[in-house]
Amino acid sequence: MSARRPTFIVRNNGNSAYFFRITIPNDLRKYLNVNNNIREFRISLKTGIKSEAIRFAQALKIKVDFFFATIRSGNNSATCVSSIKTYLRNYLDEQLLFAGKGFDGIIEPKGHIDPQNYHSPPPYYFENMQLPTDYKLVRNYIGKLKHKDIIKLCDDNQIVFSLNDDFPKRNIRVARQNLIKLVGKKYGFDFFAIGIAEDILNEYLSSLDYDGFKEFFQRYDINNQEIKRLTRIGDRIDVEKLVKLLSEDYDIVEIGYKVGVDIMFEKDSADEEPEEKSREQQKEEVIEKAWNGLNAPKKSKDVQVVQKVPETSEKPEKEPEISKVAEEYYEEMKTNGVWSPKSELEKRSAIDRLIEIIGDLTVDKLSHEVARKYKRILMKLPANMRKDPRYRDLSIPEIMKLKDVKPIAPNTVNNNMSTVIAFMTWVNNHGYIKDKVNFFEGMKVTKKKKAQDERKPFSSLDLKKIFDPEKYLRETDENSFRYWVPLLGLFTGARINEICQLHVEDIKYSQKDGLWCLDINDKSDDSENPKKLKNKASSRVIPIHPKLIELGFINFVQKQKKSNQVRIFPELTLRIDGFYRKPGRWFNESYLRKKVGITDPEKSFHSFRHTVIDGLKQKGVGESYISEYVGHSSGDSETFGRYGKQYQPSVLMDEVVGKIKYNLNHQRLVKN
Repeated sequence: MSARRPTFIVRNNGNSAYFFRITIPNDLRKYLNVNNNIREFRISLKTGIKSEAIRFAQALKIKVDFFFATIRSGNNSATCVSSIKTYLRNYLDEQLLFAGKGFDGIIEPKGHIDPQNYHSPPPYYFENMQLPTDYKLVRNYIGKLKHKDIIKLCDDNQIVFSLNDDFPKRNIRVARQNLIKLVGKKYGFDFFAIGIAEDILNEYLSSLDYDGFKEFFQRYDINNQEIKRLTRIGDRIDVEKLVKLLSEDYDIVEIGYKVGVDIMFEKDSADEEPEEKSREQQKEEVIEKAWNGLNAPKKSKDVQVVQKVPETSEKPEKEPEISKVAEEYYEEMKTNGVWSPKSELEKRSAIDRLIEIIGDLTVDKLSHEVARKYKRILMKLPANMRKDPRYRDLSIPEIMKLKDVKPIAPNTVNNNMSTVIAFMTWVNNHGYIKDKVNFFEGMKVTKKKKAQDERKPFSSLDLKKIFDPEKYLRETDENSFRYWVPLLGLFTGARINEICQLHVEDIKYSQKDGLWCLDINDKSDDSENPKKLKNKASSRVIPIHPKLIELGFINFVQKQKKSNQVRIFPELTLRIDGFYRKPGRWFNESYLRKKVGITDPEKSFHSFRHTVIDGLKQKGVGESYISEYVGHSSGDSETFGRYGKQYQPSVLMDEVVGKIKYNLNHQRLVKN
């Protein structure tokens, strides 16, 4: 993840010259004699050529950073904005415009403002100044980066570094501290902080509905009527334009700092099932465990052998910390392509949480007592601990002292525990633990519920509320994915990302069967429009339900094809976990909970899948038909699994699709 590089240029309209615009840092406003209403200043760059304007602005930015730095150090008063603007205008006329130079022609500034503005350090030099918000935002952002993220950020932003000296792989704290210094030296913190703030606000505002925007305006005292009008447009909100308007009248660095950088690193996997291990992987694990058991030294209960260690003057080598071993583990998994990007993020997060709970111990300090401590504390932690504003700034001991904290679900505990157990098995197999014991094995919590009860299907009443024609059409008007994704989930039972990643070419007409079909696959050579599936069984061709055709789905796809779209929902952006984040958040958090009023935490978009499967099961549809229609593996039957071909669409139409019926008024759901 990398912050965008701001250009610091604006223009009034398409025909005007560009302006250089810079935000005045909060900590310097009182020293530059500006009131609270003045948050920035501008000067004309006297050019309408964007590339030239950017070069000039970058050069001026270096000068401004120099002035701000000298003010903070007390070496120069630069007592007002007007003196800085005058200097910049002269510099633009005499140096940049005259020489045709820009950022590339400027070296580190050595000059100063007119000598008459110099005097001994002013009184504020002796004050205890607070850290500037731009610095704190950059520090918080970099504090979240892993080693590989640091390297990528430097490459993306042309920051020169020495890999071993600046970013030692074994000391992530030193690497982050050095990156902060390099960013400050290369661009200045306010320059970089604006890019981070824009990313934060783009991410945060994309998740808000109308009520969320109202709360946002109230919390951050946003009174600009043009901004408020923009958010009343509903589904057509242009978030990038909204952020641009905010940056013109408000301190977006301050707002971005308060929103927090965690939103840029969060993961959202509530609507995706965990990845299944293949049968071959399961067999390999069983064989490896049995082999390790055969070769493990047998322990005697009665005899204890004490081996005398020869004396030596050399100090024994220190055992490595968990974090050091974890980096080796990550590198191996990455090299062998074991994890998807989403899986890697989840595994790293779980192991980071382990270290946060028990400390970055050396591996020889691991024990059953340590494992019990980890499980005991993990079970008490709140969900979304580092995203929830109630907990994100608290340490784990501080959270443990709070009352009425709703703990994370048993599934989440077990998912974290599974990751730690697998990691510790690797640590053990690679000889880091002398006792050859995985202290975390068998530590999963017992779940009270049956697997089929963990996600509830929607009831008939739920479906009538969700697809109430007046409400549904109003909330999905002018937005294709909001309208079609829930309907596709209702009639196909497909996983949400399977729907969101569909390509136009995946909707096909089968001449043989005389049916329109969905080809759910992972075939894509386009890096910007990739597709992925949970497992091999997920790849399938299924007939499209007649009700979807009546509602106009085929016509919609044909329009997307004529517009040369690759995906049927091109407005969805690719995230580390696929294309489903935006519709998933909208449906689960905004529409289902707030608009429809279904607040049961065990009901979400994934309930459509359970609704289809449970409905077919209750009607006596065979398991093999259901499994193939929804993309489940066919159990342990070798006959079906290895030798049986997939059912033809015509068979699935008769045995499955024809039996998916709901007591809904479909005609009233047709969009005009």
